[in-house]
Amino acid sequence: MPSSQHMGPPSVMPSMGGVPSSNQTPQSSTGHSSTFTNSSPPISSDPLMDSTWDSPPNLLDFLLKAENKIKSLRESVIKETGQFEYAPKTEPLEPFSIFSIGRSATVNDIFHSLHSQLLLVIEWAKSLKPFADLSQGDQMALLKNFSSQHIVLCVAYRSINSFDSLKLLNDSLITRQNGDVHNFPDDFYRRDCERVMDQLVAPMRFMQMDDYEFIAMKACVLFNPVAKGLSGESVMKVLQTRRKIYASLEHYVNSKSVKDPSRVGDLTFFILSPLQSLAKSLSEDVLMTKMSGVARIDHLMEELVLEDSDNKEKPQGVDRQVSEVERKLSHPSANQQHPQDNIGSENAGNYGYDMLSTLSNYIIGPYACNG
Repeated sequence: MPSSQHMGPPSVMPSMGGVPSSNQTPQSSTGHSSTFTNSSPPISSDPLMDSTWDSPPNLLDFLLKAENKIKSLRESVIKETGQFEYAPKTEPLEPFSIFSIGRSATVNDIFHSLHSQLLLVIEWAKSLKPFADLSQGDQMALLKNFSSQHIVLCVAYRSINSFDSLKLLNDSLITRQNGDVHNFPDDFYRRDCERVMDQLVAPMRFMQMDDYEFIAMKACVLFNPVAKGLSGESVMKVLQTRRKIYASLEHYVNSKSVKDPSRVGDLTFFILSPLQSLAKSLSEDVLMTKMSGVARIDHLMEELVLEDSDNKEKPQGVDRQVSEVERKLSHPSANQQHPQDNIGSENAGNYGYDMLSTLSNYIIGPYACNG
């Protein structure tokens, strides 16, 4: 189960046995421009001031600008990562149907989308000052708690205008099969995809959720004060950040011409109530994929999606290997090199560096699959 319209792929794919696969056939990217609808008013090009996070009228504008900044990397990420194979066997092409409105997603499409979404969410989180100000350990805790929920939330919002299907980051589709799984274990994930259609996409469509509301919900889920592993000293910082985002959402909803006093509550309960359960199902589906050999799983998915991949403390005197997420979180910012691209030095985290250069290093580096 994978990938924001209102919402996720890979690194060099090693074999399941820990040795890089010799069958890594390049495949062309099929990514198109993002369908994320920008319903926001024009945003000033003036640098945002430090008061943005304390200003409900401006905070959602900033968050949407950060989203669009990362969205602009989508095509490049898909192109860089889409040439590697996740599925160890050749996948048959789906038969053409006159009712088809897009290309059916293969296992490779799903995992390309998953991996790219993880890469992009790290960059998005680093662009937010309250996140960038946290210790690396607390950043890891928030990302670990957030990543699966982010993938589910984003693929649901991206699919808001799709009929009985989930639209992945590369525009391929997972279509409804009415609960039938014909090719177990290859298609076992389809039941959970249909749960996403029913429990998230349908409510989003019913409420006509917009970009501001989506990005506010997404940021609220990231800044979770009870995320496992979050240090005590950061709990109140994270809680205060979430409260600021929530206050900004309330201000936005209340400023609409048509007043709806229950809308914020509806958004919260309709969207957040099923999200954790669906994210847990995603984690279980990825684990099932790994154990059954349907697809190879890379380190980034191991760290951020699989629930049993928490870093274990090593005995004293034994060095712990730096994880892939830690490596990406610690990459230095290059805001000083590209001041014209800054969202605002006081509001942005690590924004201006050459993300694709980092991504190329990530792809080319040696990886051994866990398990």
